[in-house]
Amino acid sequence: MRIAVLSLGSRGDVQPQAALAAALAGRGHDVRLISHGEFADLVAGGGVDYRALSGDIRADFASSPAGRRMAASGRNPVTAIRAMVEMTRRQARDWGLQIRDLAQGVDLLVPEMTAAYPGATLAESWGIPWVQVCLQPIWRTRAFPSPMAPPLPFRLPGVLNRLHHDLVTQLMWQPFRALVNQSRREVADLGPWPLFGPFNRFRREQRPVLMAFSPLVVPRPADWDPGITVTGYWFLDRPEDWVPPPALAAFIGAGPPPVYVGFGSMGLGDAGATIEVILSALRRAGCRAVVSAGWGGLRAADLPPEIFAAEAVPHDWLFPQMAAIIHHGGAGTTAAALRAGVPSVLVPFMVDQFFWARRLRERGVAPAAIPHSRLGAAALGAALNRALGDPALRTRAADLGARIRAEDGLARAVERIEAVGNG
Repeated sequence: MRIAVLSLGSRGDVQPQAALAAALAGRGHDVRLISHGEFADLVAGGGVDYRALSGDIRADFASSPAGRRMAASGRNPVTAIRAMVEMTRRQARDWGLQIRDLAQGVDLLVPEMTAAYPGATLAESWGIPWVQVCLQPIWRTRAFPSPMAPPLPFRLPGVLNRLHHDLVTQLMWQPFRALVNQSRREVADLGPWPLFGPFNRFRREQRPVLMAFSPLVVPRPADWDPGITVTGYWFLDRPEDWVPPPALAAFIGAGPPPVYVGFGSMGLGDAGATIEVILSALRRAGCRAVVSAGWGGLRAADLPPEIFAAEAVPHDWLFPQMAAIIHHGGAGTTAAALRAGVPSVLVPFMVDQFFWARRLRERGVAPAAIPHSRLGAAALGAALNRALGDPALRTRAADLGARIRAEDGLARAVERIEAVGNG
């Protein structure tokens, strides 16, 4: 089967799709992964045909004014969505045309949420099946409110949870509606989707959807339709010939397990002030640390000897050697921390990161989160001390990690995709 796997997001969005593409290729399928050029190394040597889009998502997110506003939006989803629209407006048409040309001739499309609109449009135009991938439980349910909005300080009854999902879906659809419908016309010569979007139609059709997270973390709600499969996480492990940087390996081995600190693609604003908060919290907890620069502008300058500044290192190698993981709560980093079986300390910035932070606290594998807007040395130090010093929390994290490692989310996803492709 000829399959195109699509993503228009950051590395955290693309990496699970790369893992899926490699798994499909391993089953003998002809697989194209279509995404931004800077992620081509994710599938190098894996039998996947990587096809790059134009533009630089890293620069858009980390350096543009809209990207900085999005990262700083915190609990305000309206600000985040406006920034997303601004970043998308310049390239929506070009990306649609490029995806159309790069995916030409495939039998099935597998778009992740950031590429769902062009994926659904092309599948409709070409008359082929498509399978949507979600890294967050965004399908409406009575079980919990939408993960794409700030957490509520109280619980809602089931009917209001469903309404919350519908309202958040419209909050995310309406600003993009004109762009999406223009792209449908120019890319595929199709008419516009309705005022409130195609979501009711997708639900009536019981579209196949893969939820790429563990049911141990988010159990499958009873009111989801049969087309939705919670597969387990999709992990892209390091190449077999990968060798860790000698200096990093030596640092880790020279003392007790350090703490990892990294905020992924989040822009930190005043990076110097953030570094000072982190260093003060680490001193309060009396621990060593591996600090990742990521996209956020965090730099190694003037760090003390008990802090190691690392470039990109595979999480499947690094995280199991850490005492705790301080991170932003992105879906990919959260999955890697859970799999490693060590506690998390969460510093959420925006959208679904607050959902994952609450979910890990409810599972008893992380202390209460510290929103980035309220990050301080005392609070971070106290949370880190809890993560390092609470035996019950550490036991729960280790147990959950072992159970997640026993899952095979990619195998379930491939099985479902093959069933859809074979009709």
